[in-house]
Amino acid sequence: MSRSASMAALVLMTLVTTARAAPATPVAKAPAAPPAAQPPAVEENQPSGFVAALKVGAVLPFTKLGVAPGVAIELGWILPVLDRALLASVETSYAQPTATRTVSGDARVGGDYTWNLTQRELFIMPTLTWRFAKDRTSLAPYVGLGARIALLESIASGTAGGQAISPTTEQSTKVGVGVPLGLEYPLGPGALLAEALFEWGPLNHTITGASTSTMGATLRLGYRFQP
Repeated sequence: MSRSASMAALVLMTLVTTARAAPATPVAKAPAAPPAAQPPAVEENQPSGFVAALKVGAVLPFTKLGVAPGVAIELGWILPVLDRALLASVETSYAQPTATRTVSGDARVGGDYTWNLTQRELFIMPTLTWRFAKDRTSLAPYVGLGARIALLESIASGTAGGQAISPTTEQSTKVGVGVPLGLEYPLGPGALLAEALFEWGPLNHTITGASTSTMGATLRLGYRFQP
């Protein structure tokens, strides 16, 4: 091998050795992009404020009046306080219980007589209700307290000695209280409900007697729409 070729080979070996020994030059990395802003978390099953309910059932008076069907409509708003547990509402309900009695040996009418009473009751009840459900996913109880404004009409009629007694009508407006106790079961855009409304209010018409009241319990089922 010539001297020139030897020199060339020596230079090539030196370059290869140097390249292997030299540390690798780090490759600069682009800075990581900041994480995208996340939208605020939306609470699931969060109802809106408005509610409306339809309730049907039976009125069970604790007086001489008989059991009667009843219907109620409720409109309300879920208050934005206390985890939205409070419902302020106004309920309008109607029932028409009746009573019939036969009295024997009354000298004023010459013997027996029968009287019939139809008691028409229209109630307006502003109510504040505590709903124990924190969401709309489980069975939950509720309890409320309201003032019952009663528009009352008593209609009395009867017979005595085979003759009809002329009907007599008496009207008044009274104020009492109502305590609804119930359970809600979520279904669709609202909830099924089962409720017992305990109520009291004065009646004391001349026709009904001073000791008569609208005290009783109303048992009912319904649906509360809550979009």
